[in-house]
Amino acid sequence: MKIPYNKCRLRKKNWRNPTKACLDEQVWEEDVMLTSNPELLIQELPETEIVTSPSQLLVFLRRWYPSKLQLASLQEIAVEREDSLQGLKSKISEVSGIAVEFVEVCKSTVGFPSDVSVLTVQDMEWNRQADTCEGWPLSIDDGSVLFYRDNREQLKTLTNEERKELTNKENARLGSTCHFSSPRKERPLKIYFDGSRSANSNPTTSSSSSTSNADCSV
Repeated sequence: MKIPYNKCRLRKKNWRNPTKACLDEQVWEEDVMLTSNPELLIQELPETEIVTSPSQLLVFLRRWYPSKLQLASLQEIAVEREDSLQGLKSKISEVSGIAVEFVEVCKSTVGFPSDVSVLTVQDMEWNRQADTCEGWPLSIDDGSVLFYRDNREQLKTLTNEERKELTNKENARLGSTCHFSSPRKERPLKIYFDGSRSANSNPTTSSSSSTSNADCSV
């Protein structure tokens, strides 16, 4: 595996979830504490590292399009742990082009990569208030997945037949990707960035030097 040093990130892994990034200047067992059975992953970055301080959180974003009933591909941003909800929305405004006053956010309750039924997203708990990103009830941590939307966008109206058809489609899609099997050798966690694989039907959002667009799978 050949990855340029400045585009390589080492980060902790908790089951299927990528978590905290390890910085170059950090020291094992002093700054980076490991459990008895640590899991680490190497992530290839499309650009140079966006995390520059332990005070930052790496979070994933997925834009929700109510008018299309679609979730966009994953993006990554770095935010300060002590940022307010307004600060988080400002960051999302920068990468999405949505004016900050129209940005609404909710935290996914499903593990990475938060592939959920599009029929459930609109009714999630949007815009919960918290003093900081880490504060309750947001409780954002490294690797958290956040959904965001433009609150001016209207929800698509479905006929009974359309809703039934979409329900069956979503059940089949999620049933094929979310299953349990007998214990076997664990597959490596792979994080696909935009352009690294062609089969991607989800809409994507704009990006800047402080973000990474990603389509992730295990």
